[in-house]
Amino acid sequence: MASQDEQFKIDLVLHCLTHVYLEAEHEALETLPPVMVFRSLKLFAEKFRSSPLCGEVLGWTPEELAEKLVSSGYAKQVSFRREGNRVVFEVKGCRYAPYVHPYISREYMCPYVSMAILVLRERHGKASLAGKLPEKTEDGIRAEFEIHD
Repeated sequence: MASQDEQFKIDLVLHCLTHVYLEAEHEALETLPPVMVFRSLKLFAEKFRSSPLCGEVLGWTPEELAEKLVSSGYAKQVSFRREGNRVVFEVKGCRYAPYVHPYISREYMCPYVSMAILVLRERHGKASLAGKLPEKTEDGIRAEFEIHD
């Protein structure tokens, strides 16, 4: 069984690979990586909905996702704050931020933001970024979503 340090390193490399894949797509296709992420999220939900693990995760409430990201040690603080038809998603104290954020472009689509969109879509039918890309911070990420009940 992998040690926590080894697991962290593997998780970190997977986090980085997600970013560089999207950046390579941006260079090759001249499209914003989040556009491809949204297409990928749609396919993910279609292809893996019946998977026991994915079905369980898609069934989480936003509050459950936030709690699980914190309790698993991925972040120190995670919140979803609803303001009308907007939801503000914030991650603070991300365990990967010090290793990833200094090296990534502004056009980064955080895997936590992707998970948040999936959970919000399950709850509200439709969720999208509210007019701007997620904002990476020194120790986390902030994204605004528009939801339609």
